[in-house]
Amino acid sequence: MCHGKKMTINWVLPDTKQQARMTLENSVITHAMGKQSPDADATITLNRSTLDAITMRQKTFAQAAADGSLKIAGNGAKLTELLA
Repeated sequence: MCHGKKMTINWVLPDTKQQARMTLENSVITHAMGKQSPDADATITLNRSTLDAITMRQKTFAQAAADGSLKIAGNGAKLTELLA
């Protein structure tokens, strides 16, 4: 995980018109709903149903990316780093 470094990921759920900015810094995650960072390391776009399936362990992030239901712009390795 990211120790001592800052990581910012934007989340976009187009079907529900929700956005969030998540920041990991010094092993602490904070988030802000309705906010995006113009200099985010990555932007993750997925529908709410895909996020729900991932949360319920019916699908993984990798499976969602492979089937096209999750799109990553920017540095996709940051999502992997976050989940490690």
